[in-house]
Amino acid sequence: MKKLLPLLIILFILGLTTTVIYVTYKPSRLILTYHSISETAPNEYYDLFVRPGDFEAQMAAILENNIQTLFFGEKDAGLFITFDDGYEDNYYNAFPIIKQYGVKVTIFMITSLIDTDGYLTSAQIREMSDSGLVSFGSHSHTHQNLTKIDESQLIEEFTTSKKTLERVTGKHVTVLSYPYGYYNNKVTKTASDFFDYAVNTAGPNILNSLSGNMALPRIIIPRNIEISKFINKCFP
Repeated sequence: MKKLLPLLIILFILGLTTTVIYVTYKPSRLILTYHSISETAPNEYYDLFVRPGDFEAQMAAILENNIQTLFFGEKDAGLFITFDDGYEDNYYNAFPIIKQYGVKVTIFMITSLIDTDGYLTSAQIREMSDSGLVSFGSHSHTHQNLTKIDESQLIEEFTTSKKTLERVTGKHVTVLSYPYGYYNNKVTKTASDFFDYAVNTAGPNILNSLSGNMALPRIIIPRNIEISKFINKCFP
């Protein structure tokens, strides 16, 4: 028993530390992540393609539960709905549902893909932004792994994407989504010179919690999630 005592003490401390970390770093914002709203899933990234009917049921559940959706910068806590990449089906399939249920959404646009096949056009971005229900954020200009490029390239990615979106929408761009969810201290430091908030693709952990508003965790909503599980994620 004496030999076991040090081990038990260590395990107890580790358990306590884990509890403290969970409580301390529990995010105040619940941020949902979507990509494409499409009936079909045309490639191996199956879970990125949520069916329009399922998306509508999810937005209806948010409305029925009287959950307020927010843009970044409005409040420090609440429900945030985000899209990555800026696929054209965000306009054709998601936008009508967004207007029907009056939810607020932030789309993180890869700005080099504006006006290209399969992605949002400048006119669509402007219309969505003018609705007051869709805000646009940066998903960088060329969607590179930002941890693999140098400081001057980082600045170019952020500057170009921010200026492009601000020119199209006529509104300030204050939030960034890291491509592939990759970031490090250099990336977050540089990003903070251009944006007030940044999001990744992972759930809460010590690293993104210590990074404050520059590495906010998100929850990915997969293709075949049951509505009961969606509700449990959004309204725990």
